Amino acid sequence: MKTLSKPASKSGRDYIKSWTVNGANGPTTYNRLRYGSHPEVKLPNGPRYSKPVQDAAKIALQVYLDQEAEQPAQDKKKRGDTLGAALSRYFDTPAFQTMRSSTREKRRYILNALGKRYGDCVLSELTDETVEKWLAAREATPAAARNLLVALQHFFSERIGAGLLKKRNNPVLGVRLEKRVARKVAKGHYKTWKQAHVDQFRAHWPMGTMERLAFEIMLLTGMSAADVIRFSRSWVGADNIIRYRRRKTSSEGMPLFSKELRAAIAACPLAAPADRPFEPILRGPSGVPWYAIGETCGDTDEETDEGWRNQHFSQWFTKAARAAGLPEGYSAHGVRKRAACDDCLKSWPQAQLMGKYGWTDPKEVVLYTLEAEKELFMLAEAAKDAAD
Repeated sequence: MKTLSKPASKSGRDYIKSWTVNGANGPTTYNRLRYGSHPEVKLPNGPRYSKPVQDAAKIALQVYLDQEAEQPAQDKKKRGDTLGAALSRYFDTPAFQTMRSSTREKRRYILNALGKRYGDCVLSELTDETVEKWLAAREATPAAARNLLVALQHFFSERIGAGLLKKRNNPVLGVRLEKRVARKVAKGHYKTWKQAHVDQFRAHWPMGTMERLAFEIMLLTGMSAADVIRFSRSWVGADNIIRYRRRKTSSEGMPLFSKELRAAIAACPLAAPADRPFEPILRGPSGVPWYAIGETCGDTDEETDEGWRNQHFSQWFTKAARAAGLPEGYSAHGVRKRAACDDCLKSWPQAQLMGKYGWTDPKEVVLYTLEAEKELFMLAEAAKDAAD
């Protein structure tokens, strides 16, 4: 059927109404049509109406069906912005772009996953009960629940600050993690490796394996997962000091390129060749580096986003720890804490620890070396007891 231009309607929607009247000769169905600014047309049932009237009925019917199909989208638009559309604009806002690169990548990953599943939800209609259900679904991984809540808090605060959402419609206002989940997060699931765990891992993964090399780099340099996957020979100076900028805080870390570390790299045939100083030393199971040089984090799909490879590396290393017989809870970050405790047991001063690990706040030194400090105190007491 030829599509005709629709005249402007002066009084609301176009419509088709039908009703039945019981007469002496039986029931008769009548149809009342309205199209644009045309006058209302009443049609009796049956084949007796003229060709122009039939054409008017077809046009009115087409418009009616089109309006019924478009109405849900129009109603949703009137109700407000969807979560998916709001998230796509949020990623371009100054509030999001001024965050640290590692934080941006993490938040983008979390919110993109949420948007793929609930992107059609109307933003203003989300409630605290909805957010609590999202958090309850992540109860088995308390850190994931906390990260989602923090990401949503910043997202909705930005929407409200920009005047795009009313404060009373903020669904995360007053939402708290359940006590048992918050307790798990507070305790932390990054357990400090004990010396027995170190010996057990080394016994299972001999020199020459990529698992052993990754472990030795983290233990001897104290790098985090986000930095160890970028570590290359170009970071090493002529004085055998590794100088790099931490990916998380941009502060400078300066560990030593020790003989033990050089030997571990030389023993691994899968490490990056010495004639490629700018290529990351560590490689993944497929033989390629965990981190691709030159990639702009966040510009690719979340499945191939090089900025999220530190999570893939952490998962791979955790599996290696499980294969070595270590219990759950001992992961890559726990090796960094073990390295800090080892240096603390050597009686390193606070400034030296901050210089090696790239810490800018003395509180971080206390956080990472608390177990070693306790051990030092007890060793001192044991020495006193033996002298008496």
